Amino acid sequence: MSEILTNENVVETAEEVIEKVDSCKGIKIAAGVGGAVILGVIAYKFIVKPMIAKVKTKKDGMIDTQAETTGETDSDSEEADE
Repeated sequence: MSEILTNENVVETAEEVIEKVDSCKGIKIAAGVGGAVILGVIAYKFIVKPMIAKVKTKKDGMIDTQAETTGETDSDSEEADE
C-alpha cells in the first residue's frame, strides 16, 4: 500500500517539474525575441542608418560633380525651365 502512495507522490512531483520547465521555456522564448529586437535596433542605429547617409552623400556629390562638369548651376537650370 505504501508503494502506491510513493508512486503517486512521484507523479505529483514530476507534474510540478514539468510545469516549471514549461514556464521556463516560455521565458526563454520571450528573452530570445526581446534580444533579437534589441540587436535589430542597435544594428539599424549603428550600421544601416550611417550607410544610408553615406550613400545619400555620395549621390549628392555625384550630382554636384555632374553639374560642375556640364557648367550648369542651379540658376541656369531654373532659367531653362522657364
